[in-house]
Amino acid sequence: SGEGSGQKDEAFSKVVVVADAKEKEKRQATGVPVVPVAGQVVAAPAAAVTLSINGVVHEVLAEDISPDLTLAAYLRGPSVGLMGTKLSCKEGGCGACTVTKESRDPATGKWVPSAINACLAPLVGLGGCKVTTIEGIGSKDSPHAIQKALADANGSQCGFCSPGICMNMYTLLKEKEAAGGAPPTPEEVERRFDGNICRCTGYRPILDAMQAVAKQGCCSGHGAGDIEDLGGDGCGQSACHGACEKPTTLAMMAKKKKKEKKGVEHMGKKAACLATAKEVAIHRSEDGPSWAMPTSLEDLLDLMNGNSGKYELVASNTGNLGVKPYYNQEAWGRAVAPPQMWINISQVPDLNFVQESPNGLEFGANTSLERLRRALEDSSSGEKALCSALARHIGQVANVQVRSVGTVGGNLGLGWTFPRFPSDLLTIFAAAGAQVTLVNQQTKQASVAAIESVQSIDGCVLKSVVLPFEVDSGQDFFFMTHKVMLRHQNAHAIANAGFQIRAEKSSHSVAQARVFYGGVSGQGLCRAAATEKYLIGKNFTDKGVLAQALKILAGEVVPSAGDRQRDYKRNLVQTLFYKFFLSLQPKASLDPALESAAEDYVRPVSGGSVEMEGAEDPAEFPVSKPMQKRAALANCTGQTMFTGDLPALQGTLACAFVVSREACCETFALDYSAAVQSPGFVASLDAAELRELGLGNAVSPTEALFAAEKISYAGQRLALVVADTQSHAERAARLVQVTYGGTSTPVLTIEDAIARSSFYNAEPETHSQGDGAGASLDKSPVKVKGTAEVGHQHHFHMEVQTARSFVTSDGVKVDVATQSPGIVADAVAASLGVSKASVEVKTMQAGGGYGGKTSKSIPCALASALASHVTGSPCAVRLDLRDNLRSLGSRRPHRFDYEVGCDESGKINAVKGTLYFLQGAYLDRADTGGLNAIYLSIDGCYNIANWGLSGYECFTNTPGNTFCRGPIFLPGTFIIEQIIDAVAAAVSVAPEDVRFTNLYKPGDTALCGQKLVDSNINKCWDLVLSKCDFNTRVAEAAAFNKKNAFLKRGVALVPGKYIMNGCQNYPAFVEILEDGAVLIQHSGCEIGQGIHTKAIQTAALELGVDPLLVQCSATSSRMSPSACVTEGSTTSEAICASTILCCQELARRIKPVRDKMPKPDAPWREVVAACYAQGVDLHAWEVYNGTQKEPGVLPDGQNNGPAPYVGYGAAAVECQVDVLTGETQVLRCDLVQDTGLSLNPAIDVGQIQGAFVMGLGYLLTEEFVWDFSGDISGGRGNQLANGTWEYKPMSSLDIPVTFNVTLLPKSPNSHGVLGSKAVGEPPLILSVAAVAAVRKALQAYRAGQDGKEDKSAFVDLPAPCTVARVQVAAGVDPNQLTF
Repeated sequence: SGEGSGQKDEAFSKVVVVADAKEKEKRQATGVPVVPVAGQVVAAPAAAVTLSINGVVHEVLAEDISPDLTLAAYLRGPSVGLMGTKLSCKEGGCGACTVTKESRDPATGKWVPSAINACLAPLVGLGGCKVTTIEGIGSKDSPHAIQKALADANGSQCGFCSPGICMNMYTLLKEKEAAGGAPPTPEEVERRFDGNICRCTGYRPILDAMQAVAKQGCCSGHGAGDIEDLGGDGCGQSACHGACEKPTTLAMMAKKKKKEKKGVEHMGKKAACLATAKEVAIHRSEDGPSWAMPTSLEDLLDLMNGNSGKYELVASNTGNLGVKPYYNQEAWGRAVAPPQMWINISQVPDLNFVQESPNGLEFGANTSLERLRRALEDSSSGEKALCSALARHIGQVANVQVRSVGTVGGNLGLGWTFPRFPSDLLTIFAAAGAQVTLVNQQTKQASVAAIESVQSIDGCVLKSVVLPFEVDSGQDFFFMTHKVMLRHQNAHAIANAGFQIRAEKSSHSVAQARVFYGGVSGQGLCRAAATEKYLIGKNFTDKGVLAQALKILAGEVVPSAGDRQRDYKRNLVQTLFYKFFLSLQPKASLDPALESAAEDYVRPVSGGSVEMEGAEDPAEFPVSKPMQKRAALANCTGQTMFTGDLPALQGTLACAFVVSREACCETFALDYSAAVQSPGFVASLDAAELRELGLGNAVSPTEALFAAEKISYAGQRLALVVADTQSHAERAARLVQVTYGGTSTPVLTIEDAIARSSFYNAEPETHSQGDGAGASLDKSPVKVKGTAEVGHQHHFHMEVQTARSFVTSDGVKVDVATQSPGIVADAVAASLGVSKASVEVKTMQAGGGYGGKTSKSIPCALASALASHVTGSPCAVRLDLRDNLRSLGSRRPHRFDYEVGCDESGKINAVKGTLYFLQGAYLDRADTGGLNAIYLSIDGCYNIANWGLSGYECFTNTPGNTFCRGPIFLPGTFIIEQIIDAVAAAVSVAPEDVRFTNLYKPGDTALCGQKLVDSNINKCWDLVLSKCDFNTRVAEAAAFNKKNAFLKRGVALVPGKYIMNGCQNYPAFVEILEDGAVLIQHSGCEIGQGIHTKAIQTAALELGVDPLLVQCSATSSRMSPSACVTEGSTTSEAICASTILCCQELARRIKPVRDKMPKPDAPWREVVAACYAQGVDLHAWEVYNGTQKEPGVLPDGQNNGPAPYVGYGAAAVECQVDVLTGETQVLRCDLVQDTGLSLNPAIDVGQIQGAFVMGLGYLLTEEFVWDFSGDISGGRGNQLANGTWEYKPMSSLDIPVTFNVTLLPKSPNSHGVLGSKAVGEPPLILSVAAVAAVRKALQAYRAGQDGKEDKSAFVDLPAPCTVARVQVAAGVDPNQLTF
């Protein structure tokens, strides 16, 4: 609640804030304790939840805490006001809210640190804990070493994820300190960030920064030392260089902490005393369920027996918020009644223990996954194969933040409650032969059962689990588990498996077998009993035994009939067992080519290099100088104020949308009766209400804010609920009853649209060149046909859509996270029926955009403005991530059905084809994305004389799609590169030779009419070839493929051409203030790309001042007209160009004053003072419109086609594919990008790395999934990948193991600003090289099976190339699974 939007926090409405000193004394005199909270004093009764936050003790009245209040909501609420802890997914999947929690180990009394997701942690479960947030470790004026390292490495772009990343690393150092002081190993750092998503940087600079911090762990002179000893003025060691400056805030707090130490100690003792209480208090919140915290198993059972209503047992809450909504349909808007009582069982000692004996390892249900993992690693009694495999697998469950608090019982409970949930623990524990102890709620008697026999634990409490350790029987023991995921970490299993065999040493005869699978069937855990029975007594070295076991297995472990991945899972059932069977074989007798199939791939610590020499010009410094982003330290210290972090406005109301759960309905009706009766309800708005009030309902001419009569897509906005708090608004919105009428089967995909002729254009768009691919195609000696398909991609900006509006005496004010304040202002003014002059839209730094905050930022802003107008109060809208992803659209999918003609060398003569692109249920903005735009990119870097293109824009019952980073060019590049690979296979020529044969040359004209006068394609191509030693690596990959039967590698080289937008008509206003400071107000939006920093560098260069004297202000619609949308990568150049003009004008005005001063080198401030004294106007407004020219400074204005210039690049990518599972590792990327003379090489390198990795996600892991039947979500047409549970952007272990970036040297761009080129989007298209590399790997496998040459077996791969698609495309024949 609260969430920084100014809402009243209902959880603390009864807590009395005491600011008056006399009142404080009065309350102290009466014995009421007072403790400091956020600089004030709170009167707290004895019955309170007590915790420490950044060294300050907080006591919160227990009766006033709702059990579902999270730590993040408390931290960000008005009682505390710490906004550095960011909120994004609110389900534990992104890490933006990471904080450090310390709790006492009851056995040792020591504080144990752990990283947790504050968005999941219930405040009621944190009594007796210490919490450290980003504000507690440093500030931008005095940063912690971690914060400084991340900023220095340019590891923070939009900055929304940065606090969470810093806190995760901080906790790692705390953990190492608690464990004895050894610094983290490179491997520990590498694998630490599985729970942190960064959409901007591509992770490379983050990992580099954190590895550097780990190496500084010697600053205290004894390993990592105390975390706060990474401070002081430096440790005196030469390697330190003072980088580990101790934050002055911590230094200032040191004495305060000593004073409060007794309070913290008392807090711990108080929590311990609670554990011995004989009675359990039941706390009842005003408008929520009651809650209780038993401290013994007996008390817990009594509470369960004494409660006649619905109750829920909660420990860490990770499953309740992060997982369960995807299995009870709450993630798609279903109203799920809360329990009448929450029973927090985190303080029950009988459920939280680990004890080992020679017979086994027993652990309580409340044991955290991380504690269990470490216990298994440290086990001295268990079989090494068992313990190490279990520990490794548990390390793949969820992420660091979840494992640190998520419990064994919680994971198992989800598996028993929701059979579709692929519980890893249930599968691997069953394979290990685990037993569980269940305590009957009524009888209080304990019973023991095999874990696989448990179907439900209703009426019982899971007390513990026992992993048996067999006494040495003289038999061989084999144990292996597998987990196949959509990405390499922090993802649920698509399928998991556990295998155990005990066999006689000499005869290899199987004495015992256990074979289990999870995720394969919707029925839950699958035991292959018939396969187990068959194996008993069989010799596992017999090939015939394997063949028969696979046949039996295929018949008894069968994927569900309606499973979209049925074929893949059917394959996995056999291939995972095959991998296990290979591991059983004596190494001496196993074919060496099969060894890698039996082993898990161990990813090495990643790294890379950056080369920018020659892309910078010292004569232009500070422009082209690698400089830290101006906001970097503010980002890393949590001090950047995003829209949702702005100071609260008194009386702010919160809003939540009511959205459709059905995709295609002729009518619908809304019933608000239940919502009106819910706590905090204030008002509702819908299309009918707006019509009655005379207010507009249009987001744009083609999109309504609220559906008026019929529903066109699932996730469509139907109404808005306004309430006093965010949680109340969300609850009320879910209570609005929607009745759907006239439902029909929705059109969801391009294939659906083709089948039903569902197009916006009845006649196809057409575009032709040459003979239109007529005679040239007919006469070509080689013809190739195929289909290239590439799908959706969520923008997945870490900051969700957020806005707030309020009315002042001079009009409507809107704060919104946007890339287009002018367009937002247009929509608000039109809907309110007022002039645009009375509307001001402002945007602070946005937490990412990628095109998703252009038109898609309008609905939240418009809704908040309308709500504020109707209620007369400030109103805030924060769109939940799930609603962001299911209701706002995405990158447009494309399909191209092609026919190509070429000669025997691969020279392409003609391309003919039909393009389909999926727009959705309404048009978006200029609606470019079809042939009117794709012809800019579909030719790629290749000179093809004849084209015959036609295209259709698909109408579907899905949200209207929009631009996403690299629109048009990413799908266009994917299409042409698939065509190149298909041609290469058809003519049996290496793809790189076909690419080179068809490359454009300088002076050629592209398909769109652009003259490639300064083409650097060949320069980039040649530099990549030499940098990566391409031919040698191709040969090495071929040698590797010959030595490995099922692990294959491919190396591909792809060039890139990007037709850039113009950079005209973006105004800037520069003023020099009386103290010499320079303020820039411009029309671009800072979304992480460094636009402010580049403008600052430009102004500093032109005025000859220190960049520290220059700063930029927030962007306002009064400076940014409707046409000024921050997009297309060239906005930074446009702002720099206008800033140059402003500064040149100011310099002209200053020059006469400076010339008359006594000292020609007078200090800047004296010159400014003299100008003011003489009445010189030091304010300048200018706009670069394309006509101003200045060699080397402003573009030369040449007319070479539709764009001012072209961006070029090339990348060589090496991938490794396990064809048995489809798992892909990107081993290496060598990328060269033409940046001209970079405006800021450090920022540009970060843009390159981030763009490339975002492209990798699009092409490898980011899969859209539609609910065609409605069985999963409760409505047909819902997007199932609408949160972090199913949608998987790249993680830190998905990026290239080796990632080398080079800025093309000595290539100034005469058509750009200060010789530069844009870099935000062009590198994205080079990620297509990864698909080409995967295709090569698969072709190597298939060629080996068919006995053909490597080059001739083309593999058609639609994107994203997920593990499922890759494995199925490999075409592994089960009959070839032998040894």
